[in-house]
Order: sequence, then structure tokens, then C-alpha cells
Amino acid sequence: MDSYVFFDVDGVLIDGQSQRYLLRYLFKKKRIKAFLFLKLAAWFFIYKMGLCNNPEKIREKAYRNFRGWEIDQAKRLFKDFFQKEIRPRLNKEIIAILKNHLEKEEKVVLISAGLKEIVGILADFLGVKYCLAAELEEKKGKYTGNLSRSAPYGEGKVEAIKDFFGSDKDVFANSRVYADHYSDLPLLEKAKNSCVVNPGWKLHRYAKKRGWKVYSMDFRRVYG
Repeated sequence: MDSYVFFDVDGVLIDGQSQRYLLRYLFKKKRIKAFLFLKLAAWFFIYKMGLCNNPEKIREKAYRNFRGWEIDQAKRLFKDFFQKEIRPRLNKEIIAILKNHLEKEEKVVLISAGLKEIVGILADFLGVKYCLAAELEEKKGKYTGNLSRSAPYGEGKVEAIKDFFGSDKDVFANSRVYADHYSDLPLLEKAKNSCVVNPGWKLHRYAKKRGWKVYSMDFRRVYG
């Protein structure tokens, strides 16, 4: 039986939220207006405090910022963003664990509510074949500002995995999950083995009750 290992990205492989770093990066590059920047920055704070139950609407507003962007130019920008903002923030210890799973020839999957345009670069960098994330819709060489694949979030992560691998295949029967946020509970509950990384107090307490592995660590920047 194949073994599947699912890694959340933000807060697990990356120190912090990649979308927040992207927001700041785009603002510095003058590719996002100040009003939208401030509005999204406020939302990230609310999300961090655990006060946002439905982030979908604010994400839709953020994605509309990409309307009309030329894809080739945007991809160069995303690669530059990864090198400057994401690579220096990678978690050395968790990546070592991920590499160990790859060496065992297990099927490693990155799953994130972030953009595949960014998460996909990380997957390639780590040598991971499977990547599930939100995807920007493309038309005539430009982004439309809409999504061709919605962001996997909460229960949506479980559904995204089923859709990708096929609902007739029980990928969770011999699986492991690494996640950090309480919203990942549906996926953590579904896995055979669940691990939480630097969880908030709510998820930490729940993980202890369920006997899940808890990783509490400092993020060490090793690729910068």
C-alpha cells in the first residue's frame, strides 16, 4: 500500500504566512494599491488571532489584484519573491523530515490555501511531485483575476485530496499529516498519523488529548 504524507506549507515548511509576505513584496514593488494592502494586512492579523472563520471572500478580493497581469512577467516576479522572501524562511528541521519521507519513496504532497504559483516553486525546490493549492485562472497569456482551482481550506483540503487522487482510492489509510492551524483539523482527523507543528493553544490542547505528535521548535533559516 502506498504511503501518503501531506505537508501544510505556511507555519510548517515556512516561518509565517507566504501570502502575507507576498502582499508586502508586491507593495514594495508597487504592484498593489495602498488601500488594498492595508485591508489585506488587517485581515492577516485577524486570521492570526483566530477570529476569521471564512477567509474566502477576502482571498477573492486579493486575487482580483492579478487581473490583467501578463503570466510570463508574473512568473519571473514570483520566482524572485521565492528567492528573496520564502527561501530564507524555510524550516530546516521539518524539511529534513520531508526529505526523509522522500527517501523512503513515500508520496509527499504539499497542500496549501496559498497560490500554486508560489507553492509550486517550493515543491520544485524540494523535489516534491504533488502540490495542491489555489490556482490563478489564465486566459490569452494573462491572469483573469479569478481562480481555476479554489483554495483548499478546512474541510476543503480533504476534498481537494480526494478529487486529485480519486475518491475511489483511500489515500488516508496509510497517511501522515503535518499541519499547524486549527482549521486543518478535518485533515488531521482523517490521517492515520497526525503531527502538529508549533500549534496555537487550541490545536495544541486538542492534539495532546488525541495523542498526536507535537513539534515545538524555532524556525531555522538555512537556505538564505
